[in-house]
Amino acid sequence: YCLDRFVELFMPQLFSHFKEERVTPILFASEWFTTLYGYSFELSFTRAIWTVFFSVGKLFLFRAAMGILRLLEKDLMRLNFEKIILLLK
Repeated sequence: YCLDRFVELFMPQLFSHFKEERVTPILFASEWFTTLYGYSFELSFTRAIWTVFFSVGKLFLFRAAMGILRLLEKDLMRLNFEKIILLLK
């Protein structure tokens, strides 16, 4: 829910596109959060996430997710449901 609200607030165009394609953060971010990004990303990226996470706390997980979405926003805007999910997984 929180990530959905952050996307709505800070990336309204992506939020609208996700709504049109019926993409919700639960479809990709639950895996990111439950594995602390370890399953979906390379070890070097995961190590960096863990370093900051253990220093700063759980809110950093949302900041990292927003950063990933921001980096991929232009690509995500051009994709349909299936390709969005494949890219984010």
